[in-house]
Amino acid sequence: MTKSLLTIALAWALVLVSASTDAQEPGAPALFRQISVSTGTVITLGEPFNPAGLAVSVAEGVYSLRPGKFAGAKKLLVAISADGRVSDMHFIYQEDVSYDEVVGRYQTRFGQPHALDDAVQGVGVYWADSHTRFEILRPSASVPAVSSRLSQQ
Repeated sequence: MTKSLLTIALAWALVLVSASTDAQEPGAPALFRQISVSTGTVITLGEPFNPAGLAVSVAEGVYSLRPGKFAGAKKLLVAISADGRVSDMHFIYQEDVSYDEVVGRYQTRFGQPHALDDAVQGVGVYWADSHTRFEILRPSASVPAVSSRLSQQ
């Protein structure tokens, strides 16, 4: 994977988790809530999701984008609510992607992150505003690569 593709993928990497009362650092830009995939389709938190030709169901309410639909991510999962709206997106990156490099890129954009150390959610950092939560997670036994999650608050 070229560095430019990785940069594009990381720039779009967004992200799941339940609501939080933590506020984003004052003056930081709002977190983004959408991604654009290779077909030109935009996937937005809180909006309807049509998986036709784009993703396959891997569990009830969870879809995996077909390979090549999102540059740089090894896997992209989209979870939908009972009414068919996007509730979160989970990105799993190639094993050679550096956790510290990814965090540094987003820290420049969103300010100082909050620490995350939870047996269920994982270990990493997150940013949150009144509508969105974005996490970057360290590799773990269950996901041996850097991953990120974008979710509605």
